[in-house]
Amino acid sequence: MRRLIVLAVLFCGLDPRAITFGPSVKSIKNREINKEKTTIHSEVVRIIAELFEIDPARITPEAQLYADLEIDSIDAVDMAAELKSLVGKKIRPEDFKQVRTVQDVVEAVYKLQQA
Repeated sequence: MRRLIVLAVLFCGLDPRAITFGPSVKSIKNREINKEKTTIHSEVVRIIAELFEIDPARITPEAQLYADLEIDSIDAVDMAAELKSLVGKKIRPEDFKQVRTVQDVVEAVYKLQQA
């Protein structure tokens, strides 16, 4: 497509360096995904901070749920119950089986929202 436009511009005698193309569809889609994940991250931080009385500054994407935030398996069940409202459907235990960090929670919630 771009080649055709460049050929058309050259044919008309315009300077091809003056052509600017907007962001690609893939670039726009990536920005939308990042925006959604940022929103999910904010909600996950809010939920963890409120449920477990943890300073939000400690709740970074890399923070380990068990080691850094001291969230045990019973706490994780409570967190999953709260995340249900964010996902909009029931969360099965296997959906969160591999979750270890806050970012893992964000990714799991994003996947569930897309399913």
